[in-house]
Amino acid sequence: MLDEYICLKEQKVMLDQERVCMEQEKNRVQMFLNGVQNVMNVYNASKSIPLTNANGVPAAVPPQSNLGENTFS
Repeated sequence: MLDEYICLKEQKVMLDQERVCMEQEKNRVQMFLNGVQNVMNVYNASKSIPLTNANGVPAAVPPQSNLGENTFS
């Protein structure tokens, strides 16, 4: 009976250690997801801000060249 108690106590200690590791991993994932959400919020907020130069005039955005096309004539 004492051996059974000792075995159960060891199992409880291992389960407690595993629970702590799972809580730590859960917190790391939650912090990561919060960071991703913050980045997405900043990105989405920046899309609604018009680009302007120092004089407050909307800045001209140069057209993007098509990759793979020969631009040398």
